[in-house]
Order: sequence, then C-alpha cells, then structure tokens
Amino acid sequence: MDPVTLATLVGSSIYSLIDVVKLLKGVAETVKDAREDLGELLRRSERTRNILELLRITSRELDKTRFRDMNLAMDLTKFEQTMKQLLNFARDVVGKKAKVGLAVRLNWVTKKSEVKVLSDRMAEHEREILDVLMIVNTASTLRTQSEVERMAQRAVDRSELQRPFDRLTITVDSVQTKSEETDDFTSARTWLGYNTIEDLPEDYVILRKELSDAAYWGEWNKLLNILKEGRERYNESWVNAVRMKTREQANNMSFWAPLHQAAYWRAPVDVVRKLIDLGASRTLRSRWSDYTYLDMTPLELAHEFEASELYDILSPVIRHPVPTETLALLETQFHSLIRADLGAHVENHRLYLPVLEVLTELRDEPMWFPIKSTLSAAGYAYQLDGRDLLVRSFNVHGTNEQRTYRITEEECFEIDEALMFGA
Repeated sequence: MDPVTLATLVGSSIYSLIDVVKLLKGVAETVKDAREDLGELLRRSERTRNILELLRITSRELDKTRFRDMNLAMDLTKFEQTMKQLLNFARDVVGKKAKVGLAVRLNWVTKKSEVKVLSDRMAEHEREILDVLMIVNTASTLRTQSEVERMAQRAVDRSELQRPFDRLTITVDSVQTKSEETDDFTSARTWLGYNTIEDLPEDYVILRKELSDAAYWGEWNKLLNILKEGRERYNESWVNAVRMKTREQANNMSFWAPLHQAAYWRAPVDVVRKLIDLGASRTLRSRWSDYTYLDMTPLELAHEFEASELYDILSPVIRHPVPTETLALLETQFHSLIRADLGAHVENHRLYLPVLEVLTELRDEPMWFPIKSTLSAAGYAYQLDGRDLLVRSFNVHGTNEQRTYRITEEECFEIDEALMFGA
C-alpha cells in the first residue's frame, strides 16, 4: 500500500474514533457506574487515534520524499472490523442511555466483558500501528527511533483522562489549584465580578481605588506593591481589576485593567512583562475609550499610540484556539446558567459576568468566579475542554453542594463528573 492510500484509510478510522470517544465520554461523565469500566476503553481509543494521526502525518511526509513509492505492509482489515464493533458498541450504549436518561440501569455485569474484549483488541492494534510507525520513519530516515518514541509517548500522555476540578482546593479564605507536574498549590486565577463599592468592605474598596489610581497615573512600583498586598490580605489577584464605581455608575464603567493603562503610558517592557507573569490578560477588552474603538485590547491601544516596543509582548499567546462565534455561544449559555442560579442577585449587584475569551490564554487550569453569599466559598470554577466549557458550581445551591455541567454551543446539561484528556 502506498503512503497516500494509507493516509486516506487511516483518516477514516480517525474520524470513527472521534465519534467513539465523544459518545463514550458522554456516558462516562453521566453514569457513575460505567465510568471505571469505560475509562480504559476511552484511554485506548483516544491513544490509538493520536497514534494514527502520527501515522497519517508520516505517510503524507513520505509522499514528498524519494520514498513515496515505498510499499507499506499494513493490513487494516482486522482493525476496521474492530472499529465497526467499537462504534456499534458506543452507539448501543448511548441508545440505551437515551431511553432511561440519567437513571440508567445498564447491566454492567454483562457489559464489562464486552468492554474488556474491545480494550484488549485496541491494545493489540495500538502495538501494530506503533510498529509500522517506527519502521516507516526509521527506514525512510524521516525520524530516528528515539524521536519516534518521544512522539509516541506524547500521544500516550495526551490520552490520559483527567478530572480537572479535582485539582481545586476551596476554602473560606482561598481557592488553590494543584499543579499536575509538581503537586504544588497556587492561587487560582479569579474573575472579579463585584466592582461596585456598595458590595465590599471599606478597607477593600480603598485599596482597590489605590490600585486603580496607581495604574491611571503610571506609578508602576506602587501598583506592583498593591497587587502583592491584595494577594496577601484578600487572597485575590487584582492584576485584571477594573476601577470600582457606585451601582448608579455601573453602566458607565470603562473596564480598563492595569495592562490597558500600561499600554496607554508606554510602560517599560519589563513592567508589562511582570504584569503578564502575574496573570494580566492580553485579550481583555475595554468597554469605553476616547480612542478609535470603545472595546480595545492593550495591544490595540499600543498601536493607537504607536508604542511599537510593546507590540510583541502585548500580542496574546493563544493556547486554546476556539472560534469567536463558539466562545460567544458558550458564554451566553454560561451566563444563562449563572442568572438561573442567582436570580436577581446578578442585577442587584451589577455583576460583571465572566468573559470566556480570557480562557484561550490559559494553560489547562480552571478559573474561579466567586459569589458573595451567606454560604461560604460559593462560586463557579470553569475551564475550556476543546470547544466545550466545563463548569462546577460550589455552594451555590446549598452548603457543601456541587453541581457539574458541560456546556456546548447548543446546550448546557448537568453531568456527574467532568472528564477531559491531557493536553
């Protein structure tokens, strides 16, 4: 089989595995009893998909070399049969689930044996594909054995299932995220939704005003010291904080954050870098300005004032590329969920609801939107998963009550556990 034919055939299997993973992950997230059983099959399916993608890339690369006529000895007959069985199994499980909703009563005593058989077959196919990948790369000198091994390991790492919200530790005083690599805890990035002075203690309001004044006048050392003080006194990051107003003035807020002011003042590059290192968002837009547009990012302001030395550092680094239209739909669904949960609280306190474009800059970490309530440590953790949004509410509906949701472009639905693959 020539490289082009192999790439085409592999492509159809990849598409089938995308469907399988989507279907099975939906069951694992909503049916607790099925989660452990389906976990290994999910990992195997995603891992095989990733390795097949490597093989497809290699086949296309090979077609551009003097090895384009290489005969690739790979019999896909058994693999295609397994793909068909796997897809039918996934559709069968979802079909039965749909008939009984969340109160699913699948007989996993009998299903376990089928899952185990499919997992074992996927493991066998995975080894076969890896062998072909290694032979093709080394025989054609496209890559060395160690390079292929590193590629394969990366594919395995990306296939590990994670429970993103399990890394959060939430207390009355702080919200922290546990690092996957070091097991260290760091303060979670916080969306500051309360920006009217009536909602917060006087000492808090005074310090926030001093922060905004320091940014407004370009007093960078003072600004950085207040950011540190805000973290120590209130366990909050104010690097994206906007100037607070009264409730009557809430509709006239400019929503300029410190990074906007840094662009306006043509702050030194090292100051801008420090703000970004502290978590300043480069995608945040103002809602009012005296300049070309009302909704401007720090980069646009830098261009407005021809601060060319800031162009590169203020250019957003997008780690989760999601279409603007998709983000807008997810944001609408998320805001509807918050409004349904909180009712009049949103308007009474003029809440600044989360803007999801900020998430495109983050690594795989949840953001925290705290809610002031008689219940302690109330709020929402939220994180992108591809083109979906995962949300978990804490203590919004009652003490020690958590609810988890998956939000797509079309709908928002409650799930038992959020699952995502490693990045």
